[in-house]
Amino acid sequence: VPPGSVPPPDVARGPSILPPAGDPVRDPYELLDRLTRLVRERAEEDELLGRACLLVRRFGSWHRLGFLCFDEWCAERLGLAPSTVRQRIALERRMQALPELRDALRSRRLSYEQARLVARVARPSDVAERIEEAAARTCIAYRRELEGEEERQMWRAGELRAVVPDEVD
Repeated sequence: VPPGSVPPPDVARGPSILPPAGDPVRDPYELLDRLTRLVRERAEEDELLGRACLLVRRFGSWHRLGFLCFDEWCAERLGLAPSTVRQRIALERRMQALPELRDALRSRRLSYEQARLVARVARPSDVAERIEEAAARTCIAYRRELEGEEERQMWRAGELRAVVPDEVD
């Protein structure tokens, strides 16, 4: 980096919440405020990422950009595992079908992981109830509850259910 110029940001590490080395501000409350702001911004960007990736996938834009497959585009262009991108796309699809779920995520009533869990099981007729259940529990407790519910349903029906991706390359 030439003297006097600003070095490029380290995209992989993201913005630092710590003040620059020469910065006299070492107030822990200011650091907490910065961290809170960054977490809020990250949540907003996650939602946009899901929507954008859904469109890239739907219209095959990755192919027009010269990539052989969607997975290659995810890894090379985004630096994300294809499974991570697929999770975001799946959540975006469900939030389009269940607007109450998007509202709960935006208002931070649900964490990202809680929203993913609700998205797996909610129907338009019970989405509000599912959101309330998830919001009232820790994420791990809600996950265990859903797993138990799914297992009981499979035993009663005498069948095995497996989650498979909507699209296969």
